[in-house]
This record gives sequence, C-alpha cells and structure tokens, in this order.
Amino acid sequence: MSSSLSPTMSLTSLALESMAAVASATPNFTSPLLNASLADSPDTGPPVPLPTPSRHVNAVVGFMIGLGIVTLASIMNAAGLNLTKLDHVRTSAIPKASRRKDWLRPLWLLGMILYILSQLIGSTLALEYMRAEYVAPLGSTSLIFNFLFAKFLVNTPNIPFGTYNLFRARSS
Repeated sequence: MSSSLSPTMSLTSLALESMAAVASATPNFTSPLLNASLADSPDTGPPVPLPTPSRHVNAVVGFMIGLGIVTLASIMNAAGLNLTKLDHVRTSAIPKASRRKDWLRPLWLLGMILYILSQLIGSTLALEYMRAEYVAPLGSTSLIFNFLFAKFLVNTPNIPFGTYNLFRARSS
C-alpha cells in the first residue's frame, strides 16, 4: 500500500488498495463487492500480516494466571466498594458543616482507586490469559467478596439464609 497520494491516484483507488491490504491479511474474508472492484485495481504486493495477541505455551498455566487475576480483581472491586461505604458511614456521623469533600478523604479515595483499577485492569489482563466465556462468570466472585467485606469491614447486618426466610415466611 502506498503511503502518499500520487497525482494520478484517486481517493477511490486508495480506498480499494487499503481494503485489499486488509482483505489479504484477514483470514476467511470474502466480499463480492470488494472482489469485483479489486479486479480493476493494481497489485498491492505481498500481504501485510496483522499483529496477533500473544498466546501462552501452556493453556493450564494461562488459565491459572487468569483465574488469579479475576480473583484479585474481584477482591479489589469488593474492597473498593466497601471502603467507600465505610467512609460514607463514618462521614455521616460528622456534622455537615465540618465534612470534607469526597476526594479529600483518604479512605474514600483509596476505595475509589481500588474500584477503578479493578474495573480497568482486571478483565483486560484476564482476557489475555483466559477466554471470555470463563472471565465473565468468574467475575461474579466479587459478590462473595462483597458479602464478606460488608460483614467484616463495614459491619453490615446480614439476614441469615437470605431470601430463604422470606419465602418461608410467605408460605406459612
């Protein structure tokens, strides 16, 4: 593909040349419109391979690394949410006139940083090591860690057996 536009080359032929380069580097790419228009365009040379993501030698090791990343991201997620909640609970006991802004309170700031990092880094890194079919359901482990952090960090009261008691109370 040429890097500059020559006086004899039109924008249409440049676009067709770009599409040809992508089509030749992309496996199983078929387009009747592109194939018909490529018959009139000049040869673009050898195909340029697209960069592929790195694959790991051992799938089991990759899965274990991905599992560790997802678990760590879930812990960071739950810790961040519960630290911000703990900060709000502590701040609510202070009169409104003497409260500081959210971003000036260290506990709130730490909680937000943990939460944002878990969202940005967790799934992105885990997808390098695991398939998305495994990453998404394993992300639900943050519910378990959220329950534990809420109980032991914020001292949130938990209902024994959860919705089981709710259904049992309605049926009797």
